[in-house]
Amino acid sequence: VARDISEEEDNLEIVYEQEKVYNGIEQTFIVSSVKLSGIILVKDVDYTVSNNTAKDVLADGSYYLEINGINDYTGSINLVFNINPFTANLSWSEVEDLVYDKTAKVVTASVNNLFGEDVCQVTALLTENNDNINVGSFTFTATALSNPNYKLADNVTSP
Repeated sequence: VARDISEEEDNLEIVYEQEKVYNGIEQTFIVSSVKLSGIILVKDVDYTVSNNTAKDVLADGSYYLEINGINDYTGSINLVFNINPFTANLSWSEVEDLVYDKTAKVVTASVNNLFGEDVCQVTALLTENNDNINVGSFTFTATALSNPNYKLADNVTSP
């Protein structure tokens, strides 16, 4: 009599990769082991794994891989996995030797560690001394990125 793994979730012990960091290519999440009531199940003999590859960060949710019982086992179970954003490194436009000329000075930032053909715009706002026209210092802070596969490090400000 085949055992239905979906009806014995409390007796299942599954070791698998639950998180990876975005790297620009499709990634496979590995199921290392499956035990049912202490019995080690063998991949491709007792179960198969499907839907365990992904590339991008999901803004609204998680991916689900599926373990399907085969031969002496039936049923299926879904497990959550995630791809987390990669931390962006920023390069700032030239801020040295700015000369007072009665115009607002604008500092821009760009991501310098994108993967492949990725595109990512940086939103930077004037946040310190709020005067980028008159003589003195001012600071821009990166506040957002346009590509959800990337994230900002904490407190990213212009030099």
